[in-house]
Amino acid sequence: MRRAVTRDISPTPATCVFDKDLRFVSLNARCEEIFGRRAEDLVGRLHSEAYPDAVGQAPRDAMLRALKTLRPVRDVVWSVPLNCWLEVVIHPVRAGVQVTFDVVEQPTAEGAAS
Repeated sequence: MRRAVTRDISPTPATCVFDKDLRFVSLNARCEEIFGRRAEDLVGRLHSEAYPDAVGQAPRDAMLRALKTLRPVRDVVWSVPLNCWLEVVIHPVRAGVQVTFDVVEQPTAEGAAS
C-alpha cells in the first residue's frame, strides 16, 4: 500500500545531499515528511538501496546527469517510489549533489511548453 504524500505547498523545500556514490549524507525535515522516513534511517545508505524502484527513473537520472556534467539540473519529474510529481533542482557540490525539491501538481502540456 502506498502512503499519501503531503501535497501542501511548504515554505521550506525538501533538501538532501548525496555523495558522489549517491549515498545519503543529510536531509531536512521536509524530506523526511515527503519520504515518510527518518533521516537516521537514510543517512549512509545508497539511494538505490533505499529506493530500488528509483533506479533508471527520472529523479535519479537527473542526479547522475548533474554529477557527470557538473552543471545544475532543474526539471519536473515523476517519482515512481513516491508516486508523485516533483520539481527538482540539483546542484553539484564538492562532495556530490545537493537536491532541493517539492511535490507539485501534474504538469500540463501548456506548462511544459513554457
